[in-house]
Amino acid sequence: SEVSLGKCLYLSAASAEIKENVASGVRFTVRRSGPVDAALSVTVGATDAASLSVPATVTIPAGSVSTIFTGTPVDNSIVDGTRLVPVSVSADGFRGAFVPLTILDDEVPRLSVSLSQTSIREGDGVIIVTVTREGARDEPLTVYLNGGSSRVSLPASVVIPAGEKSVTFEIAVPDNDTAQVAANLTLRASAAGYASASADYTVEDDDVPGVTLTLSPETVSEGAGARAVYATLTRSDTNHIAQVVRVRLTASEANQLILPGEVTIPTYTMSVRFAIGVVDNARNDGDREVTVNGAVVIESCGCDGQPSNGDVIQATLGIIDNDGPALALVADPATMREGLSP
Repeated sequence: SEVSLGKCLYLSAASAEIKENVASGVRFTVRRSGPVDAALSVTVGATDAASLSVPATVTIPAGSVSTIFTGTPVDNSIVDGTRLVPVSVSADGFRGAFVPLTILDDEVPRLSVSLSQTSIREGDGVIIVTVTREGARDEPLTVYLNGGSSRVSLPASVVIPAGEKSVTFEIAVPDNDTAQVAANLTLRASAAGYASASADYTVEDDDVPGVTLTLSPETVSEGAGARAVYATLTRSDTNHIAQVVRVRLTASEANQLILPGEVTIPTYTMSVRFAIGVVDNARNDGDREVTVNGAVVIESCGCDGQPSNGDVIQATLGIIDNDGPALALVADPATMREGLSP
């Protein structure tokens, strides 16, 4: 049919923008020019149906100039940023119209952090870290880093270049000569407009001296006394020979052994010998085993640790009970005159 320049559609929106999660949507008004004696079917469209839902058609009733319809944003769980979605109307014999609507994303883009390894021994190299961003990549992004310690070295910030989704950097783990407990650390990454991210990792020490424990003999009687066993603590190597090594000792069962709480291996000494006693009780508690456990005192914190080389400071002593079943003899009467016959 022939189109008259005087017959036009006009489209307006109650708002120029809407957040993605607003379920009530945006109200649109479509108006027509020209005669209104007949109803008019109007086709409605949106250029991005994944972002905005609109009715396929609406009808301007006979005798009416306009009608109203609602455009509803599609709420997704994707970080897809701000989108401009043109909404259009058309009808046979009428010049169409459109209006742009801005859809605001309600998802906050996130950072993520991945580590090449989550446990490293000091002096064994570096941890490769990758920081990745979601969403738009058209601008460079400065990411601030936090969570280091004196045990590691890492930059205060890194920049994800424009057009890139990620950046990599290194956490250096230098070697030192101080015995320390393992450090459980958390790397945190943050950036303006992004949800922050974190990753945990552990730095193992390599300076806790290796020590072993032996007992001689390994089985004794309960009544063997205060020097029943001779124990020997021995350095595993000479790497820390210039350092004093203090070893704290405990027994797996209470009130079984006479055990020193701490034994010291002096500097430039490979081993030290000391006595362990056995508690003699009056109970028939049977033969048993008691384990002697040791831990190296870490001077930097005064706490206990295990040797860095994997040594386990431990030995088991067998104790033979000396309180087995016994016979008792009772005389009745307890006294008698000599010369009497039984």
